[in-house]
Amino acid sequence: MRRLTPQALALLALFGPHPVQALDIRSSAVAGRGSPAGNPLCADPKNIEFNRADRTLTICDPSNNPSVTTLLNALPAGRKAVEQGRAEDLTVTTGGVTEVLSSLQSRVVSYPTRAAATAARIPSTVTAVNLDGYAAAGDGGAARYAAVATQPVHQGKFQSADGRWWAIITRPLRPEMFGGFPGDGQDDLAAINAAMSVFQYQNTGGPSGGQIDLTGALYTVSGSIDTNGKHGLRILGGGMNVTEVRGTGNFSVFKDAGTSTTGTAEVELGNMKIRCSGKDNANAHGVQWNYSYNGKLHDLFVYACNHAIDLSNSWQVNMTRVRGDGVGADQSNIGLYMGVADPANPVINNAVNASDVVMNSQAQYNYRLINFQGSKFSGVEGGGAGLSNWYLCDPPTGNKPCQWGHFDNVLADTAPQYGFLLRQGNASEMSELFFGNMWTGNIYDAAAGIGLSIDGGQDIPISSLLAVRTVTAVALNNSARINIHGTIKNYNISNQSKPAISLASSVDNVFNVTTYTAQPVVGYNGYVEDANSYRNRVYGLGVAPCTLGLTFGGASTGITYAANGCSFEVVGTTVRAQFLTTLSSKGTATGVAQITGLPFLTRGGAPGYGATSPVPGITGMSGLTSVPIAQVQNGTKQAYLMQQGATGTANLADTNFTATSTLVGSLTYTKQ
Repeated sequence: MRRLTPQALALLALFGPHPVQALDIRSSAVAGRGSPAGNPLCADPKNIEFNRADRTLTICDPSNNPSVTTLLNALPAGRKAVEQGRAEDLTVTTGGVTEVLSSLQSRVVSYPTRAAATAARIPSTVTAVNLDGYAAAGDGGAARYAAVATQPVHQGKFQSADGRWWAIITRPLRPEMFGGFPGDGQDDLAAINAAMSVFQYQNTGGPSGGQIDLTGALYTVSGSIDTNGKHGLRILGGGMNVTEVRGTGNFSVFKDAGTSTTGTAEVELGNMKIRCSGKDNANAHGVQWNYSYNGKLHDLFVYACNHAIDLSNSWQVNMTRVRGDGVGADQSNIGLYMGVADPANPVINNAVNASDVVMNSQAQYNYRLINFQGSKFSGVEGGGAGLSNWYLCDPPTGNKPCQWGHFDNVLADTAPQYGFLLRQGNASEMSELFFGNMWTGNIYDAAAGIGLSIDGGQDIPISSLLAVRTVTAVALNNSARINIHGTIKNYNISNQSKPAISLASSVDNVFNVTTYTAQPVVGYNGYVEDANSYRNRVYGLGVAPCTLGLTFGGASTGITYAANGCSFEVVGTTVRAQFLTTLSSKGTATGVAQITGLPFLTRGGAPGYGATSPVPGITGMSGLTSVPIAQVQNGTKQAYLMQQGATGTANLADTNFTATSTLVGSLTYTKQ
């Protein structure tokens, strides 16, 4: 062994800030014989020694152990390193030397590329290797590898020429460490798969998964990035405006095709754009998860897909700051799709916790939610859909119930057909859904534009509804116990006599709403229900005009009016009307007198004594024995006019009226 010359020590200091320059340091050693065979290194504990046999640089301490401790501790005290056989001393200073000595102690060497490290015979004393790049230094693939006893089962490894195996230990991983080069248009799928192979995955409570960073601008994949079974995997980009992952064919960019026995837990995707190969490719989804539990989707922008996000049979998937958007070739068919529950699974697991999610300009639906039991949507928006913004339930196959969805501060802005469409369809029931702070508006199809449509629903409370600029604001069909509280403004925008609220075959529903439009109004301030709808309670619509008529024997031949006014209000199911009717001619019809044109059908089966009202303001009548009484006819929009006799009531007839008769009174009854 030989001690280093002053020139060698100077070179050592020169390369101090760059601990990777091991070859340069070695080349600075003076020629000389190596350590005699069989003799231990550091025979003289005062030496800095270079071994020619294995080309190692060793710093020895007084305990005869390879270490830098003694030398480093000596430097601040001004200790000197003396070259043997030279008269002058050389003082070693700390500037630039400490890092080199520390790296020598940790036995780390560096190579420019993975190929260079594979071709090298790495000294046995080296325990870690730094690569400056994968294929070329500085290509983004820099990583550290550690020596391992056996060949790793994953792809983050290489074998050096001396036969040793090395495993990647850098975290987080990047595809560039495995030969992926973002932005070059080449396929990066193999590199991403290789990175995913490094982590250990288990779903038994122990450590699982790891993080892969996609920090480049564009990663192109020729197949799905398959996360099935990769519990705890996190794939994070550099930001929605920094990183894009682009699929090139008819497949999902990110996919977990799990089953009820092979589900995946706690996968996280975030901070990137995801682009599919086009909405016309049926299998081209941005993220498609089946049986994925407690996953996270955040800070994503997804476009040019059939479904931007596709979730089925999953549980407690957290979505925050996810956006689907795009026009033309960048448009998707559906923003968020939550699919049909597995018929073989008795437990309906398909729930998402979504907040600050925006799905805009999808060709069909911004949200198509079939089975979503347990889901919570808060601060979620849909706008500019090709057909409808929100389309819930109505499974194409199976009959699982559609229940237990919670929607708060949700918005449906601009669509031709529906803002919100809730349809039972094949589901065994559609019930127990909750909506709060719902906004729907700009629903413009003249024939079918409905802000909120519920078909086959039961037990659905909706609070703080605001419907603005719709054709029909709310439509219920075959629904029961729907409770709506809100405001309806600027309905009937097509000016085709459309109501604010329309009920067909619907019972026991409650409306506490106010309505307004500048267009002509139909029904009770925009409220209309058909003959098959009953026991629906209405509050808040205020006073509305009505038009009553008079018939004799069911006919109104020749009857004319000098004055005929009416107004009414509904509170719950109680109708209260006030009227004034003055004849100018009683016509030629004969028979029992009836008031016609009541604003709502009277409740069928209601007892007569529960729907009688006096008509105290009368003039121009004849043959009366008491103040006239109006008694509604059950299940109709008519009331008999009667008077009290000595032994009971009797119907009034045309003979009790003159050409100038006047009736002034009120009428209270229970509507159907």
